[in-house]
Amino acid sequence: ITELAVPGFTIAPNPTSSTVLIEVEPGAQASSVSIMESTGRVMLTQSLSRGQRPITVDLNALATGVYFIQLNFAEGSSAVQRVAKH
Repeated sequence: ITELAVPGFTIAPNPTSSTVLIEVEPGAQASSVSIMESTGRVMLTQSLSRGQRPITVDLNALATGVYFIQLNFAEGSSAVQRVAKH
């Protein structure tokens, strides 16, 4: 079994009332970002330009609650973090 290193990312501010900035580890190439509610339903998907930094995601259209941000990377891996919207 081979373990793959998944790039990390940070979200700020968290919690948020509107927009979040996502910073990806140096050298990682994010290809898209998805916002999911707790049931796994995708609320928003955004394609990203190669090398786009920082990544800005507008959460204004979403209701108050807890969401999951999934960042998909060019090499096929993905990472998920939680964000609270108030």
